[in-house]
Amino acid sequence: MTHADYTMWMSLALDDMLTPEERRTLEQHLSRCPSCRALWEEWRQIDLKMRAIPMQAAPPGFAAQVEARLRAHELRRRGIAGGLLALIGSTIIWSALLIASGLAGVWWLAHHPQVLIQCARFLITAITAVSMLIRAAALLWEGLMASPLQPLFLAYVSFLLVLAILWAYVIRWHRPGANSGAGRRLVP
Repeated sequence: MTHADYTMWMSLALDDMLTPEERRTLEQHLSRCPSCRALWEEWRQIDLKMRAIPMQAAPPGFAAQVEARLRAHELRRRGIAGGLLALIGSTIIWSALLIASGLAGVWWLAHHPQVLIQCARFLITAITAVSMLIRAAALLWEGLMASPLQPLFLAYVSFLLVLAILWAYVIRWHRPGANSGAGRRLVP
C-alpha cells in the first residue's frame, strides 16, 4: 500500500469506518512511519477540536427553503432547455418549409416560363418608374434650391416644423392624465 492509501484509511478511521483488520494494519504502519504518524496526530487533534464544538440546529424551515430553491433551480434549468429545444425545432421546421417552398417555386417557374418572363418585365418597369421618380424629385429639389423662391420655401418648411412641434406639445399636454405627476414629467 502507498502513503496515499494510508492517508485515506486515516480519514476513514476518524469516521470509524475501518474494519478491525484494517485498523490494525493502519496502526502497524503508523508505528513504523514517522511522517504518517505526525499527520495522524495532527488530524486527531483537529478531529477532537471539531467534535468539541456544539452542533448548531438549522433554523426552522431551512430544509424547506433549500428544497424550494433546488426545485426552482431545476425548473429554470428545464425551462431554458425546453426553450432551447423549441428554438432549435422551430428553426429546423421553418428552414425545411422555406427550402421546400423555394424548391416548389423553382419547379413551378421552370414549368411556367411565361410567368417568369412577366415577372421580369414587371420588375424592369418598376425599377424604371422608381428611377424616374427619384430623378424627378432630384430635379425638383435642384429647381427649388436654384430659384429665387428658396428663402420662401425654407421659411414655409420651418413654419410647418414649428406647427408640428406645437401640435405635439398640445396633444401631449391635453391627453388624459397629463396633469398628474407622470404626465408632466415628460413635458418640457
